[in-house]
Amino acid sequence: MQMRQAVRFFGTQDNIAEALGISQAAVGKWGEMGVPILRQIQLEYLSCGKLKASKRELGKLGIALIIFRNSFPQGGRKAA
Repeated sequence: MQMRQAVRFFGTQDNIAEALGISQAAVGKWGEMGVPILRQIQLEYLSCGKLKASKRELGKLGIALIIFRNSFPQGGRKAA
């Protein structure tokens, strides 16, 4: 998942930060290093699957994380 995809869904970096319960400054750093994989998983959940975590990055973490990811109940946030 790229930062621009998350911003397109949530509207602003401030909205992303609020949804995740973190600071806008933390979200702002993603432009430099990319969206961290654990945040990608959270954003996928919050977007009800409209945003997708990077399969390549998930592969680096292994099958245990995929099982954890699939354990989330349906729900999340509707688009801004």
